[in-house]
Amino acid sequence: MFFLIGFYLSPSNVQGSLSIIENPSCIGIKKSVELSFLQKEKSILFSFYNWGLGINYKKGIKILTSSIFLSNYFFGFGMGKIEDGTIFGTYIRPYEYLRFGMNLKLLDDGSILSDIGLSFYPFISNLLITISSYVKWNTEFGFSFIESYFEPLEGIGLKGIYDFREKKFSGGLTLSLNRLRFSGYGNVKDLNDNNIIYQASFFPYPSFIKESKRSIIYEISGDYPELSEISLLKEGKSFIKLLFELKEIRDSKDIKKIIFLIKRNSLGIAQAEEIRRIIEEISGTKETYGFTDYPSIKNLYLLTGCDSIIIPPSGEINLSGIVVEKTYIKGLLEKIGVEPQFLKIGKYKSAVEVFTMDSMSKFDREQIEAYVNTIIDVVIKGIADARKIDFGNFQKIVDTLGYLTPKEAENLNIVDTVMFLEDLKERTKIKKFYEEKKKKVPIFLPKIAILIIEGDIMQGKSVPKVPIMNEKIVGDETIVKIVEKIKNDKRIKGVIIRINSPGGDAFASLRIWNSLNSLKEKKPVLISFGDISASGGYLISSIGSKILSDKTTLTGSIGIFMGKFSMGGLYKKLGIKKDYVKWGEHADVFSDTRRFDEYELKRIEKILRENYEDFTSRVSKSRGIPVDSVEKLGEGRVWSGRDAKNIGLVDANGGLLDAIEEMKRILNIKGKVGILIYPQNIGIIDIIEKSLNPELRSFDENNLYYYEPLKIYVK
Repeated sequence: MFFLIGFYLSPSNVQGSLSIIENPSCIGIKKSVELSFLQKEKSILFSFYNWGLGINYKKGIKILTSSIFLSNYFFGFGMGKIEDGTIFGTYIRPYEYLRFGMNLKLLDDGSILSDIGLSFYPFISNLLITISSYVKWNTEFGFSFIESYFEPLEGIGLKGIYDFREKKFSGGLTLSLNRLRFSGYGNVKDLNDNNIIYQASFFPYPSFIKESKRSIIYEISGDYPELSEISLLKEGKSFIKLLFELKEIRDSKDIKKIIFLIKRNSLGIAQAEEIRRIIEEISGTKETYGFTDYPSIKNLYLLTGCDSIIIPPSGEINLSGIVVEKTYIKGLLEKIGVEPQFLKIGKYKSAVEVFTMDSMSKFDREQIEAYVNTIIDVVIKGIADARKIDFGNFQKIVDTLGYLTPKEAENLNIVDTVMFLEDLKERTKIKKFYEEKKKKVPIFLPKIAILIIEGDIMQGKSVPKVPIMNEKIVGDETIVKIVEKIKNDKRIKGVIIRINSPGGDAFASLRIWNSLNSLKEKKPVLISFGDISASGGYLISSIGSKILSDKTTLTGSIGIFMGKFSMGGLYKKLGIKKDYVKWGEHADVFSDTRRFDEYELKRIEKILRENYEDFTSRVSKSRGIPVDSVEKLGEGRVWSGRDAKNIGLVDANGGLLDAIEEMKRILNIKGKVGILIYPQNIGIIDIIEKSLNPELRSFDENNLYYYEPLKIYVK
């Protein structure tokens, strides 16, 4: 029989403060503030995110450790100073059902000890098996214990343990009560052979006792890239994480009131469209207040999803309208002696016009005006409708006032109340900020992969951010390798490609298209657009069985361009001369010292025409649209997601959550699914290495481009 009050430690099954004494690398897994008291050892352990401190209250400070976690807690390393030496630890979780941990203790007497642990979920997510072994270097190796940990209810854990060294069975119990947890082990034959551990955490433990209805503050601020960026202390923000947290709030039965605190943020207008939609859904079942100290058009649009909008009594509201401004440098290039020579297919393909023209072409103006009209219909009319203001009257407010005082905004019903955040918190009795909860996801759920393609598409390997330019690079080599991995992963039943890219290198775009087309033969593929999916980005998307786009997404731009800058005039002014030895009449075709000759222009035009026809034929075949219709819809023209749906370039207007639900429908999945995000976060060392040595081609003049640089921001 077991005496059920249980506890054993292994390097592969510890987290938080208990990691201090067994595997310091695991402190960083939980990323919380936790205090533990070990009754038998009379020790206190304290962990704060990636740092830990152990105290024996009879002897003083005993252990000081720290850890670093990379790759979104798939790999960790830690070290610390213990009472009689130094401890090192490492942790690897290659799969969600498998964990490996190891410690190494270098003792002051010269001896070396090590514990090795392996933990895995054999069949279900509430049963964990741990096997632990020990090593006395150069002298002894053996198994320490084997443990089974079973949770019949969330927050109640039963343990069965066999100790190989003592040759005895014992058992245990873990009981979690929100922010308190009690654990222990013992043997019914020897009641003195037991231990109890008391724990308290700043963040709640999973528990069968549900908290009373909560009221929270949820803040939206800062940058929200589609994929989170690595951080030594915590996982960075991302749009997908934001979306999933709001979905959790929407579906939670424990939350009754929310203040949405909107500060300056990098959300694009299509991202804002998705977020506003889910805020509105939250307001359907919960009491919501929207507060912003930066009341711009975009932030007001977000907050119209709330029951009421509050702004502080100081500052202003910017309702001056929407403007798209483009800078043309043809005159500057002429003055310095630089001549742009570009050829393009598509009268709307305006990417190079900033170099070759003094102002917008009538075709560029036409497409931008059409896109702005969508923003007006979705965003501006969305604000007016939500505030129950006639659109004609709203337009008069914009044209005659533009910048409003908070009191004017309240009188015109643009906001409900004017007060400071502190007063709102006091009035609503909402003071606690949202706390992310780590939930156990059943291991054997069917999996859907989300592959994020965000940034300029180039040949080579992906780079998280290009230094100085602050732009992300999507490398075809990286994406093709990931697609191959997804294709061969039997756990993954369907794939959603999330695209937020203006396109880029033509060959790289085609290579990714070919890879995804091969994937489509084995698994269903859906497409979800972010703020932009244009040119090469749209080419890639065309392979999807269904494309979902927000109404304000910028898409289309089916066109191509190629060219160079002739720098001869500038070199002459600067006194720079170049000389050549060449073999081949046109070996110097892309030399920046001369213009293309007539023969070269004809050849480039032929290459462009053939590649454009290849582009349109691939879109035609993938989308089931006649080639001549694609060419009419193409011509390099950009479309809003709303207009693209009306002409057949996308199938439906919706966001990423809609794409997930559509994939579940295709796979005939009724319940929950597991979501796997690709590319998976890489370590900080990889980021530094790739940033310093990207191993990719930049925008070379002799490359063809499916690219649309137009980016429109609504503040």
